[in-house]
Formats: sequence, structure tokens, C-alpha cells
Amino acid sequence: MTDDTPWQRYEVPGSTRAVVVTKPAVIAALLNKAAHPLIAAAHYTDIPGCLQKNPVEIIIQIADAGKIPVIATPSTAPAFRKRGFNPAAILSIMEIGSRLNDLEWNIKGNPPHHDLVLFIGFPYSMGWLLQSGLKSFAPKSIRFISIDQRYQPHCTLSFPNLSRDEWLSHLNLIADGVGRV
Repeated sequence: MTDDTPWQRYEVPGSTRAVVVTKPAVIAALLNKAAHPLIAAAHYTDIPGCLQKNPVEIIIQIADAGKIPVIATPSTAPAFRKRGFNPAAILSIMEIGSRLNDLEWNIKGNPPHHDLVLFIGFPYSMGWLLQSGLKSFAPKSIRFISIDQRYQPHCTLSFPNLSRDEWLSHLNLIADGVGRV
């Protein structure tokens, strides 16, 4: 399945849906252009026993190349620390949503707010709810991009539904393009 239908078919996303991004270079270019990007990583980011590079390692590569702060959920932070990377903040999924709705909030402590947020590793139903709230209540100047394996219709942009190998390949292509202008 590689289209823009919600992964769980009974979910109805409303009239405004995420634009499907099939070329990871688009996301890399947006990250390079963003003034205050942010990465939010939840527990499905860490895939134990992954034959290819683990998504946590790819996120670290993206964060380092683009000097992008990472927010990790409490269950994800140990995976980052194990690889010698300290997230900028550790927040629950609901706290991430609450902070991103605040026009005055920035991970570094001073406005302006973030202009682009990447979501990765969110359980599908939690990502759906969080991003639905952000679509409705967050500042309209923020772009929300889901780089999860499944299409998330409430973001600004989203990957389509992908196989695990395609997804990891897309993540690697983003990492290769970030930091290169």
C-alpha cells in the first residue's frame, strides 16, 4: 500500500489532508530552509535487531547535520543516550502536543516558535490524535511533517504507507540531504 489513505481505514481525517511526499529530498530541503526546525521522536523510532541502520541512528545523523534539536519521549531517550546523543528535552507525547500549541514556546527557551516539526516513531493512533489537535489549534505558521512508516493525514506533509525497507531508505535519503545547501 503506497497511497494516501489512512492506515487504519475507519479513521476519517476531514477535508484537509496531508500532502504525500514520495521524494525524501523534499523533506531534506525543507529542513535546510527552516529557521527553527525540531524533531519529535517517540518509542517506535527504536527498532531492536534492525538489519539496516536503526532509525534512532538516522535521526541522530539528521539532527547533527542540521543542528536540529530532538525531543524524545521518556521511553525513547535511553535509545538516544545509548548512542551518545542527549535529546534537547524529554517530554511525554501529550506534553509535546501541548508545547507545540503554545506560540511562545521554543525548545531553546526563547521565541520565535518552531517553524517545522518532524514526527517519527509515534504509535499510529497517538500520532493521529496529537496531529489532529495540532492541525486545529497550533500556530498556522508551523509545518508538521510525519516521517513515520504510515501516512498521517493530519500533518502538513507525510510519507505514504511504506514497507519497512522503503521507509528506512527514505530516512537515509533525508539524512544524506540535510546540511547540504
